[in-house]
Amino acid sequence: MRRLINDPYEVVEEMLSGYVKAHKDQVKLLDHDGRVLVKKDLVKDKVGVIIGGGSGHEPLFLGYVGENFADAAV
Repeated sequence: MRRLINDPYEVVEEMLSGYVKAHKDQVKLLDHDGRVLVKKDLVKDKVGVIIGGGSGHEPLFLGYVGENFADAAV
């Protein structure tokens, strides 16, 4: 039987890693904890828009980070 989740304790990290690999031209993970997704081209002197939700709803907010969308997802 195939699994969509390799390890339930690593599901968030694996999901974020895969998303960044698929969209590496648009987003990156912050180094301090690896759970904050930000767009690559942040605009200086602009108010940042950060979105997020509770665990269990992933990857709900990842697709809203990018050009003309949110600046980060937590």
